[in-house]
Amino acid sequence: MKAHEIVSEVLKRMAATARPGVTGLMLEDVAIKVINECGGHSYNKGYFPSWATKPYPAATCININHFIAHGVPSNYKFRDGDIVNIDLSVVDPDGICGDAALTVPIGDLNKRTERLLRVAANTTYEVIRHIKNGVLTDDLARITQRFVWNHNLLVNRRFTGHGIGVKMHEFPKIYSTIEDGQVYETLKTGDILCIEPILTTGTDDIGVTLDDGWTVITRDRMPSAMFEHMVRVTDDGCEVLTTHFSLDAI
Repeated sequence: MKAHEIVSEVLKRMAATARPGVTGLMLEDVAIKVINECGGHSYNKGYFPSWATKPYPAATCININHFIAHGVPSNYKFRDGDIVNIDLSVVDPDGICGDAALTVPIGDLNKRTERLLRVAANTTYEVIRHIKNGVLTDDLARITQRFVWNHNLLVNRRFTGHGIGVKMHEFPKIYSTIEDGQVYETLKTGDILCIEPILTTGTDDIGVTLDDGWTVITRDRMPSAMFEHMVRVTDDGCEVLTTHFSLDAI
């Protein structure tokens, strides 16, 4: 299986497992099993970028409610009304990376959180609709920022989408906001990108890292949601490679 197929299958199986009483460590076990069945291996586990204080300890990132990113799987039992963002990267037998994510509702959500998930998913697709050969990445940032603002939510300024290939994070960076010092690039046919704007209902669009060195949360403890697809840039649009979520299912 190709990397995008593996990561899609893993996410589908994890999402189907997530319900009240399930833990992040249980989802981690599902992920490892499916990755192995598909002939891949985890990119996340042991990932040690230059900014980190220690390697990442798991195959998945499990972000619960106000967790923004890099949540380490734990024994916390999901409760009715929680949201769980599942994010992971894999490597296929050819050495190519796949990276994708989705946010899963646990039981019944309140209307505000339900809307957050719906707008987060729509934001990802709004960016995808504007991707094609020759598009500038700063245009995508403006589109993302304006779309989220128009829905009275905030998009995270700290994390970006990215190119992907033999490494999980490659250029170009796909920013979600316009900030000083950002370097923008022109998309080219054949580029493989990960589109992953992160939204919150609160006032913190940066987040803070916990003492574990990895988990990033919103300072105001307001919920955060993200949906990530892999796409291939074409001359007149893009092809969505991953299949783990669609707008019809949100």
